[in-house]
Amino acid sequence: MSGDHHINKIKIRTGDLFNMKHCIKAGIIFVSSGITFAESVVLEEVIVTATKRSQTIQEVSAAVTAVQSEFMMERGIIDLADMQNYVPSARIQTQASSIEIHIRGIGSTNDYANTEPPVSFNINGVYTPREGASSPLFDLARIEVLPGPQGALYGRSAIGGAVNIEFQRPTNELETKFLAEAGNYDMFHGTVIQNVPVNENLAIRAAVDYRSRDGYFETGGQSADDIAARISALFTPDDNFSAYLWAFATKKKGDSQNFVNKDENGTINNDPWDDSLPQEVVDSSPLFSQPRAVPRDYSNAAIGGTFEWQVGEITITNIIGYVEADMDQSYYLGALLGTYNADIEAYSNELRISGETTNMTWLTGLSLYRQKNSDVSGLAPLFLNFNDGNESEGLGLYAYLTYDVSEDMRAIIAGRYSSDSRKGRGRTTADPGGPDNFATVPWTADVDSDQVDWKVGLEYDAADDVMVYANVQTGYQPATYNATPNTDTFNNETEAPTILAYTAGIKSMLLDGKLQLNSEAFYYEYDDLPLQGTDLSLLFNPLFNAKSVEVSGIELDAAYRPSSQDQIALSLGYLDAEQTEAVGPDNPAFGVFAGVDVSGKQLQNAPSWTATLSYSRDFVLESGY
Repeated sequence: MSGDHHINKIKIRTGDLFNMKHCIKAGIIFVSSGITFAESVVLEEVIVTATKRSQTIQEVSAAVTAVQSEFMMERGIIDLADMQNYVPSARIQTQASSIEIHIRGIGSTNDYANTEPPVSFNINGVYTPREGASSPLFDLARIEVLPGPQGALYGRSAIGGAVNIEFQRPTNELETKFLAEAGNYDMFHGTVIQNVPVNENLAIRAAVDYRSRDGYFETGGQSADDIAARISALFTPDDNFSAYLWAFATKKKGDSQNFVNKDENGTINNDPWDDSLPQEVVDSSPLFSQPRAVPRDYSNAAIGGTFEWQVGEITITNIIGYVEADMDQSYYLGALLGTYNADIEAYSNELRISGETTNMTWLTGLSLYRQKNSDVSGLAPLFLNFNDGNESEGLGLYAYLTYDVSEDMRAIIAGRYSSDSRKGRGRTTADPGGPDNFATVPWTADVDSDQVDWKVGLEYDAADDVMVYANVQTGYQPATYNATPNTDTFNNETEAPTILAYTAGIKSMLLDGKLQLNSEAFYYEYDDLPLQGTDLSLLFNPLFNAKSVEVSGIELDAAYRPSSQDQIALSLGYLDAEQTEAVGPDNPAFGVFAGVDVSGKQLQNAPSWTATLSYSRDFVLESGY
């Protein structure tokens, strides 16, 4: 596994009581105009778009973790991995230049072209492949994390949940912001934001973010030298039409992170950040070398737009997007130099039509996508595998209705039809470590998936500002394949996993808006969930379907604002994620995993307990805050 190294943020305004980390930094924010401090003693209302329409977080009958821009600046959240401490039952970690997201036990450590993550990542409504999820987070409106299956609205790659990122849109205010932070490891982080209202109908916003620091590893690995830029425009010629256009680009240099060196006794050198090896290990093979910091080269760019028309009582929204990423990096896996290079392009378009009547709100949509990606991976002295081309495309047609059964009760009915296809071709090493170790054997794959998902739910207003709810829904992920040749005894295709999910919860705002208590219990039944093994002798990471996986748990989110200057928050999660029936195929093609029974074991990256307690206080100065 690779190492995660976190940064301890010291802020004047707020601090976490738990989740203390290792690296220290301090920062200051400058704004061109004065900021006034709100004397409100109630909790701030948070608006989210989890159901693809704007609602307060208390109106959504599902668990949603949402953080807004001010919170992110206070806590020093600058990439998605920094969100881990604020999402119950989650593990969010960096892996090379990708971000791996595990929510309620569901995620993937397989970062190759033939697989997609089971948690959907979306920027301004545009699905973004995992290679684009590691771009820095700055000048955002909010981050939303939706746990559990989101099949009805989000379709593919949302069998475990969804993460939505919303940029700050241009406004009609002339605004300039600066953020500067410095810390140990020679860390520097700076952001500049400029908003310009061109006229009453057009506004433009631009931002630049830069981060640099020394590496966390003993060799200097996992250093950063990253820059990102963004520009957006909002055009509103009248009350019935708006066009929001945005684009960003990211460039990351620095050095790759090496894998943590372990043996049967634990971490070698008794320090996970010391990636050096005993010299006798290095000298034991001519293929071995002492780990060192290896430069990386990562670039990511995206462009998108949201166009909205109001036609009478109906709203028509069209969201388009294009995302590309290119990474070239090497890293040390023990004493061997590993390589992973990848290219990806993704196109998407989603058309939504929504409206409401006296007793019903409704939304229907059509989404289309096409994605191309390729990669080269391996341990260069022994072998290289080439995933020369993976092409995915599909469509989804969905509808989501909320019907007022009575003044206090609402029913939710939703459905989605998905059709997805995936084609792949590549080459795998024929003679690893031998004289012909770069001779290759071709392979191909072609899989199709069709699925109908549904959701039914009830919402009941038990009292003022208290809602209880229950949902039953399904979800799925398209079938895929192992990046290795088909043979008479080995089928490289894997089945499409599905889920049946049950949730029940409560949303409450008490003490005249000073206390928020939200809780959700959940139980999931997964069929054919893909599991991944690692066996270097196979030259690929084998995927196989677990016949049955059961996930259950409960989470609690609480916030209390005793005064206009103080706030206390608690997030607590319990998770039981068990592979109830999971046996590796009894086939030599699966190497050491052939016939291995992992039934009854906990899923990886599925913490049984998570807890975060925080306290924040605002200090009001005579000159403002």
